[in-house]
Amino acid sequence: MITHTIAALLFTGRLVFASVINETLQRTGCNATEAFEPIEKYFNERTESILPTLYLLKRGLASLHTAAESSFHFNAPDLSGKSAIFEGKELSLDDIGELHRQFIAEITQTVNDLTFHHPDFALAETELIHDEPRETKAGYSFVTDQRNSWNHRPSLLQHILQTPSLFQKYAYIMPDGLISWISTSIADYVQEVYDVQMKIVCTVILSYGEPARGTELASHLLSNVPGGSIRNFFVLFNMPVLRASFNKTSSPDGSDKVICRFPLPELKSVFIRFLAYIRPLYAQWQAFLRPHMASNATYYLFVGLFRPLTSPDISSILAKYTQERLGVRLTLRSHRQYMAFITTCNHSVFAHATESDAETYKQFGHSETMNTQHYGQDSRTPAGMNLKSFFANARVSGVFHLLYGHPPTLLRHLEDGKSHSRRLIAIIDSIHGTSVKHTATENTQLNIACDNDLLIRIRQLFNQSIAASHAAITQLFVPSTTTQHSENKSSSPSIKVHPFVVRKLREVLLHLPPNTSFSNQQQGEVAQLLLEGHRHIVYISPTGSGKTTPPLLAAKSFDQGRSTIFLLPLLAMHVQYKHAALNFELNVESWSPKTSSLAPPTLILATIDIAAYKIFKTYIHILVQKNLLARIVIDEAHLILTHADFRPVMSLLQWLASTPVPILLMTATLPPSLERALVQKIGITSAYVTRAPTPRCNISFRVVYADGQMEDAVKREFQRAMAYSNSNRALIFCLSVSEAIFYGRLLGIPSCYSRLGFDDLKSILERFRCEPNTRALATTSILGVGLDIPDVTHTIHVNFPRDTVSYIQEAGRAGRGHGFPPAFSTVVLPHTVELPRFFSEDSFGKQVLYTLLTDNSKCRRTALHLFLDGQESACSMLSGSAHFCDVCEVQSIAPPVCNENHTNLLASEHSRLIYSQQPFEYDQVSQELEFMGVRGLGG
Repeated sequence: MITHTIAALLFTGRLVFASVINETLQRTGCNATEAFEPIEKYFNERTESILPTLYLLKRGLASLHTAAESSFHFNAPDLSGKSAIFEGKELSLDDIGELHRQFIAEITQTVNDLTFHHPDFALAETELIHDEPRETKAGYSFVTDQRNSWNHRPSLLQHILQTPSLFQKYAYIMPDGLISWISTSIADYVQEVYDVQMKIVCTVILSYGEPARGTELASHLLSNVPGGSIRNFFVLFNMPVLRASFNKTSSPDGSDKVICRFPLPELKSVFIRFLAYIRPLYAQWQAFLRPHMASNATYYLFVGLFRPLTSPDISSILAKYTQERLGVRLTLRSHRQYMAFITTCNHSVFAHATESDAETYKQFGHSETMNTQHYGQDSRTPAGMNLKSFFANARVSGVFHLLYGHPPTLLRHLEDGKSHSRRLIAIIDSIHGTSVKHTATENTQLNIACDNDLLIRIRQLFNQSIAASHAAITQLFVPSTTTQHSENKSSSPSIKVHPFVVRKLREVLLHLPPNTSFSNQQQGEVAQLLLEGHRHIVYISPTGSGKTTPPLLAAKSFDQGRSTIFLLPLLAMHVQYKHAALNFELNVESWSPKTSSLAPPTLILATIDIAAYKIFKTYIHILVQKNLLARIVIDEAHLILTHADFRPVMSLLQWLASTPVPILLMTATLPPSLERALVQKIGITSAYVTRAPTPRCNISFRVVYADGQMEDAVKREFQRAMAYSNSNRALIFCLSVSEAIFYGRLLGIPSCYSRLGFDDLKSILERFRCEPNTRALATTSILGVGLDIPDVTHTIHVNFPRDTVSYIQEAGRAGRGHGFPPAFSTVVLPHTVELPRFFSEDSFGKQVLYTLLTDNSKCRRTALHLFLDGQESACSMLSGSAHFCDVCEVQSIAPPVCNENHTNLLASEHSRLIYSQQPFEYDQVSQELEFMGVRGLGG
């Protein structure tokens, strides 16, 4: 199969170059020899280009035999499974085990010599080695992990430079004061490092179990290669691990099956010393002696001297050492065959060392493969593995160590920390015993009695699990019975903001007066809830009210080094958040697969589309397991609903609710009718909803009708906006990219739309924010959320906005300066308006918007506030400094029309009761009173 593929590639390559030669002949009229000269280098073996390399590879593969044709046949002197007859000589596992001990002693002595017997370069057997097996940051390995002790002590190179005798041996100071290396001494040191490395290679091959192929050994990576492969050597649970995969088989989904091998535990300490102390110096001096080998010396586990290490190199050195020490020439190929025979002879031992839990996964309702690949991922193991497969591979290597005659160090290490599991197993075994035997021994009864408390606890946990399962099923089929109804809790007395929170706010906002407090009650409530960290929150507050302040304050003052992930619906919002993080002096980064999980930034920005990626979910789970994630924040959360029709990711966010951290949903435009729909999109079943009224008193909502062409009317409004002051800013909102580009060209201003990409958007927004000559932008809805530039005073909409939710967001980009100065939102409509057909369900207020913009008899705010807050509020009813809409502006000129025929009479000066005037009736009582009064006057 491989040779057939190579043959096809070679044939295609020849056709390509033949066409190049023919094209050159026709274009230049030269002969074939001259046309071949420019491409000759692609056929020359010395250039190691692809075609000659493939020819050589094909030639080598064609000479290989199949596994059946190339297998060895072994005999054995007995049935012990400890030896085999090879090349007429008995090769025993005991002999190989003794060779291990010799090698380890020699390697230890050489490493001591190479580290100059200095105590700083020793390593205690019990020292904890830190490693992150799923960290993908470029250059990362356990050697560079800053938690390991050697990264806080002088390096071997520093020791040489600071020790006079060593400095004199390896370097000298030139007349100009610079240090120069002594090449001969360095070359001798590098050669010695290479030699001891090859002994380590042989010890690893001969001790870690079924040996790998030479190509696999030669390609093992110590560190992650920038822009390339991820390392496959780790130190896990304080054990060196070589991760690998099946070379000739793959899983049904095309991914490689992952395996790992474990060298002798007795080799661990000296192996890690070699990699942590000596290898960095080797890389430095290789860069000096042989610059082309610097990368190889930095990233590979087993490195070359003059060229990269190859499979024949490893096979040759293994054959050399085994010939010298064992009297048998073991190449990699013959050693693999020998170990396969030994494994077969000891199959019962390996079978006894395995664990089986096949029935466990049936309770999950799916297969073992599904469970291990998609549930409860374990970041302690390399990618593609779980703890079960990791320990299964480790037990195989541990059995091999026993066969070689070594102590069961690895197997004991695997059982460390399992005392609790063993106690449970003993209980289960004892129960099995009593079910078979009616009479238990006294010791068994005593053990069961001692563990009664434990059994009671297990029963409690079992009952709790059943209850939780019933609750989950109930929630699945009847969500409305458990989902908390959203309420306006602005007056709720349950949230009391601690003075400490206010003090931290004042410490951050030093540019404001010293008695600064939160902009409204809801902002303070959210800050307090983020400090407590026990609830999901839906935070609804008007544009410009400072919704981002609580999460940024929490990240700055409350989270103790943990990170906050911001899921942002639009790419342009990254620019605004990075600007805000700068004001709060917070470390911020837009998430990528290279974002560190070892030392993550304080703020992690991710466009919401990334939330569906498996690698991003894995990253979040890693942060949670390390207790490095404080919360997840979704800003402009209403877009989850408004964009759901054309962005499928908005319907794939329910998994967020399974993350055991608080989720904060923030928006300025969420009608009460949509609260439940929003939290269900995230999978949340209970959330604290805090809502602030959304009046934006400082914005005047206006409608302008075009007398002629729309572009002329837009241009007039733009000129009015630019004449408002010398430094104000304006945004022209368009419904399409083509419109944004058209009006940008018409008005001589930049255009913003999503296809520009992050860098272009960032550049335009920086100019808009800072440059005096860039005072306006023509934009699509991409700048309708998240943009906070205080100098924006005008927003101009070309034709009807999409709906009420979008309109309020886009209009809210204006008037965000300190003190909320007056601002204007103008909608330019054509002279003749044709209303579209509306659907009965108006979730986002499209019909409401069309009605309020075309009805010139009512305040524009009335319908807006009724839709967004559930209560009417006109311009004349606003507190503080209210900026009238165009309708109220006109109506304020003349008094209202009153009904003069209807009058009321106050019962008294101090009474609030009003009585309608009744007609006078001359009854008998009135006559008597009048008569008495007349008599009195007469008297």
